[in-house]
Amino acid sequence: NHDIRIASQFCFDHGDQADASFFYNDDANKTTPTFQFQKMLAQHWGDQVLKTESQNIPSIHVQGADDSVEMPKLTFTAARGKDKKVFVMVVNRTNDSDVTTKIATGLDCTEGKLHQLKGSNGWDSTDAAVSTKTVDPSKALSFPRASVSILEIQLQ
Repeated sequence: NHDIRIASQFCFDHGDQADASFFYNDDANKTTPTFQFQKMLAQHWGDQVLKTESQNIPSIHVQGADDSVEMPKLTFTAARGKDKKVFVMVVNRTNDSDVTTKIATGLDCTEGKLHQLKGSNGWDSTDAAVSTKTVDPSKALSFPRASVSILEIQLQ
């Protein structure tokens, strides 16, 4: 899977400092957000990438050095696993606000698991952790600022 390759490449591309991307101060009990994201992908992602479309995603105006752009606050992708599960990954790219929205999966389901990697200080968090809760995928879901979320749905 391309997402796992990217995460692995980032983590292992530190030469002699490879553990620097996994743990704080070489303490295996203090894992970094990079490690936690990689673990999320290993546990809650599939090998078959699915086609996705978006509608009405809120955006933010970003001013660069030479130009400015309208950047969608959320980005997403989806995959299906061999174990009859569908996964939708949503990244809230902004550090300023949570975004609440509905994900139209087209699936007839009323229960799923939402795994969210987030910290108290947005992208600068050293206290990031993964939380998991049961949700109704047909309802609006909240995606915290500067977070990575994976919605897991078991197919019948």
